[in-house]
Amino acid sequence: MGTAAVEWRGNEFLLLVNRDNWDHLQSTMTPRGFAHFLDQTEAKSFGLKLHLVLADIGSGSMVYVSKMPGDEGSLRIIDVAHGVHTISSVNGFDSSSHQDTIMRNSIIAKINIADFEKTEVSIEKIVEDVMMDPPVFINMFDSSGNVVVPRTKHTVGLDVKANRPHAHLYEKRLKSAGNWDDRFRQFDK
Repeated sequence: MGTAAVEWRGNEFLLLVNRDNWDHLQSTMTPRGFAHFLDQTEAKSFGLKLHLVLADIGSGSMVYVSKMPGDEGSLRIIDVAHGVHTISSVNGFDSSSHQDTIMRNSIIAKINIADFEKTEVSIEKIVEDVMMDPPVFINMFDSSGNVVVPRTKHTVGLDVKANRPHAHLYEKRLKSAGNWDDRFRQFDK
């Protein structure tokens, strides 16, 4: 498995999972244009798996790019519509797996409760409340049932709303020392 990375440049955002040796984006292409460029030039170099989100927050354009075992020499490119979406390094984009369905429904429930209460729920709160506990967050156990190491090592939440002048990104990454590093970023449209 490769590394996970979050990159941003101005209003452009890149979430990259399972890819080693990624160079920083140096492009003025649209997300879809960049995805097609990757498909034509780099698809074979990504190895067996790739999960990539490319977005231009200012224009509202977002695509999901993937490569799974069996996708010989080409990438799948999907336009991302408005709504709540999940990406799993195992199951890909908006899978119907039990874990992804629970995560998506839990996020939707938090948003609906906040809307009903006429409040706003932050992406940090969603990540902490939904994505850092089982069944979404997964630990590995020893034979005695003690947590050996968290299997979930990286989680990211991105919150983009059409009626808000900025988007929010919250990332948590497990460091080698065993503690969590978190980053928050606001993107102006």
